[in-house]
Amino acid sequence: MARPRQQDTKQLLDAATQLFWRQGFAATGTREIELALGLKSPAIYHRFHSKHGLFCASLRHYIESVIDWRIRHYLDAEDALTGLCAFFESIPQNAKRFQQPSSCLLVNTSLERASADEEIQACLHEGTHKIFLALRSNLLRLQAQHLLAPNAEIDQLADNLQLQLFGLLVSSRLNNEHHSLADKARHIIATLPITATTGANE
Repeated sequence: MARPRQQDTKQLLDAATQLFWRQGFAATGTREIELALGLKSPAIYHRFHSKHGLFCASLRHYIESVIDWRIRHYLDAEDALTGLCAFFESIPQNAKRFQQPSSCLLVNTSLERASADEEIQACLHEGTHKIFLALRSNLLRLQAQHLLAPNAEIDQLADNLQLQLFGLLVSSRLNNEHHSLADKARHIIATLPITATTGANE
């Protein structure tokens, strides 16, 4: 019995996302896409219309499978402070674990000329806005639990954290920066107006 088309699409997008994540849009050729997906170009284009269409679908898949997972696993964790710390500390841990640092597909795409494309820009905005909202929600919970200064400007803090997050991810692309990533991640949390450390780093 043939597998459901939905499952096939997920497997194809898993493979395409990993490929674009490693290499970027411009550096990924048709033959590499065929090998990664196990399909010939006509079948790929029938499903996704073009390389551009496949890339946009991969960006959305990345947001749903990677960004959403990280938000649920870290920023939405029951212990908000521990989750926030782990969210940032996981970046140097991942950079150390993988020989070829992959950073973040959203960050990598933002650094490519492909990001000038209107549809790609919309995908990037969707992903980065989702991260901002998750950071904001986490900070609001910290404030409600009296772990964050009551006069803290939540939106500004969330915006600053997002900028620092992307800076950390860019640094993770550089092998000579890996030794200092953990210190940078800890410094990001240390600069927050945290009023208590209950539950963090246990």
